[in-house]
Amino acid sequence: MRYSFLYIITLFLLLSCSGKTEQEERYAEIVSQWQGREIKLPAVMTDFLTGDTINLDDADFTILTYIDSAGCTGCKMKLPLWNEFITAIDSVSQYYVNIIMIINQNNKDKEVRYLLKRDGFVGHVYFDKENIIGDQNSFPHQDELQTFIIDKRFRVLAMGNPVQYNGITKIYKSILTGKFI
Repeated sequence: MRYSFLYIITLFLLLSCSGKTEQEERYAEIVSQWQGREIKLPAVMTDFLTGDTINLDDADFTILTYIDSAGCTGCKMKLPLWNEFITAIDSVSQYYVNIIMIINQNNKDKEVRYLLKRDGFVGHVYFDKENIIGDQNSFPHQDELQTFIIDKRFRVLAMGNPVQYNGITKIYKSILTGKFI
């Protein structure tokens, strides 16, 4: 399958140093475990800022990034970089793509609302305060492996954060343009 090739490329780009370290081997194992895996999402998700229902059925692809409760939420969100990425994929893709940040945080509503408005984030944000989505899916603990591009059936096509790694950006764009590497 052509997506298997993308996983191999994803893995290579995440681990592009010479000689495999223990961390690289662990990443390789995680990527192989997630290939084709279904991500479980609630039937109804409401956008935190707008209150609108996030319609997952209309999207050809969904890029989902999970932000766990550890560390600085604003630092992990990287909203200006996400806005740049969204603009870039909108200009090259003929597909409808949902961008969803799932945030597992308590008592961060005001901070996140401020950041979303300040940075004009154009994607969706869903608060998972009880970590139901995180628990159901057992997302990797490594921040760089908590972003996924999924198809209409919620199957993982690639993983890695496209706003942090150029190689992952290229993979996501190749999927969204239909021009596989």
